[in-house]
Amino acid sequence: MDNLQLVKLFESLMDVSTGKSNWQVPCDIIAKEMNATAFMVYEFDVETRSAPFFRGSSAIHNEISTFRKVLEDGKAKEDEKGYQTILNAKPGVVLSERQLFRVSKHDPLPKNSYRDAMLAATGAVSRHAMRLNDSGPFADIAVSHDQRNTPDKQRNFKNYGSVLFPLLSKTLESARVFKSLASTYANLLNLFDVLHFGAVFCDERGRISLGNRRFHEMASEDDGFKVLGGSIVTSIPKAETALRNLLAASFSPNSPANELTLVLPRRSGKLPLIIRSLPVKERQLQKETAALLVCLDPQDRDQVNAKGLLEFDLLTDAEAEVCNLLIQGLTAREISERRSTSVETTRTQVKSTQAKLFCRNRLDLLRLAIATSQLATNGRSIPHSGDDRPE
Repeated sequence: MDNLQLVKLFESLMDVSTGKSNWQVPCDIIAKEMNATAFMVYEFDVETRSAPFFRGSSAIHNEISTFRKVLEDGKAKEDEKGYQTILNAKPGVVLSERQLFRVSKHDPLPKNSYRDAMLAATGAVSRHAMRLNDSGPFADIAVSHDQRNTPDKQRNFKNYGSVLFPLLSKTLESARVFKSLASTYANLLNLFDVLHFGAVFCDERGRISLGNRRFHEMASEDDGFKVLGGSIVTSIPKAETALRNLLAASFSPNSPANELTLVLPRRSGKLPLIIRSLPVKERQLQKETAALLVCLDPQDRDQVNAKGLLEFDLLTDAEAEVCNLLIQGLTAREISERRSTSVETTRTQVKSTQAKLFCRNRLDLLRLAIATSQLATNGRSIPHSGDDRPE
């Protein structure tokens, strides 16, 4: 194999490992270079005797699903002895048909309708196989279909085998790693999107690299912040400096906690949004490379409520209900009207709640509710009265 072909093969295998291309391209290059009618790579499940991954060159492309089904249905039992030989062989060793079935050159090969059907489909007369790995749940196998069953062909394949073995084995291994990473990343993105609060990764200038669904919903409301030119900006121009200071603090070592929290005013006049910055530090460089901004709306019951505060088991049902309404921004008078109680009773309950939770004011109570949101369980629920009762 000349250098140009080797480079093409290497490039195609890199594309395969990262999911940019399929196995047909490198298999075609290998088959052409070896003058083989077909070349295939697959994972053989030792336990189920099936091939969950089966890919090959153009000549076998249309037959892959058929052959894999035959294998999975257990109708390729005539190949069992050959697979046993491969499983016991050293990785990287090319085995001829006779070596697979341990038949001398003077004796006829055993009948094998599965093999004959595969060879007939590609116009081949023989095949060679090589195991590509020595551990794992699957046996990675490469198989060539050859036009002539001669010793020269086996030696030629062995010469290619020394080059192909490390390339193919590492590609299969890398492809599995990339697939696992992609699946993990997709699961993380799904989790990211189901968060009840807004969350966005951005750089020091506020340029967004990734934001979850709730963040973009909040930004589209343009009531506190919005996305402009791919960056997060404030809805009220006067608050822009405070946001820039928050981002600057996120990328400054040892910034105090108060500089990493922003109370962001809203155009609607509703309770301000709470923006908390969590600097993301690169482990090797030991420096902040991104900021994760957590965006909370105190008036969104899914984001902020008193349920986490109930885990302290300090509040009565009445105090828990008053606390929840207080966090949502209602005044003592509004709470008393909602609960059909006197203003004085409500104020007494507010003071009692704050004393039990060691909070000096409503802002302390709100901060504690945000901090304990992850402690909420499916146990005790928040009592509701009047219009506050869920439908």
